Amino acid sequence: MKIKLFENFQSDSPEFTQSIGRREQDVYLSIYREPGDSKGLGLASGKCKWKMKLVADQSGYAVVEPKLTYLYFVADYEEEETEEIKEKEFEIYEKDFDYELMEYEIKGFPFYLTYITVDMNHTYDPEFWKIEIEIGPRKEY
Repeated sequence: MKIKLFENFQSDSPEFTQSIGRREQDVYLSIYREPGDSKGLGLASGKCKWKMKLVADQSGYAVVEPKLTYLYFVADYEEEETEEIKEKEFEIYEKDFDYELMEYEIKGFPFYLTYITVDMNHTYDPEFWKIEIEIGPRKEY
């Protein structure tokens, strides 16, 4: 599995980098409610960065504030008017995310980002996207 574990080792919130795709070791990205001109987005490839804070207390460790800091993906879609297959690139930086719309679920150890679900809310503006991330071992649903 290619994952850069501690890019910012000195930080109390290390940042991780993972590939997005369909291979077993990749983060799985699911997109829905995309804008009307790009219905049926099919993921081709991508990359994401995320970080989390691990806090120790008397009971053990807690994961605090995991969040995406970068999301890049290439998707194929069928253009409505011409029915031609097109490719669209998305590149979203930390400043573009609305963290009030980002939710997370911790499924267990090891702490790998396994799933990202993006509700595009019928817009290309990531400020309005609802994003859910899942951290933990990959499980088949």
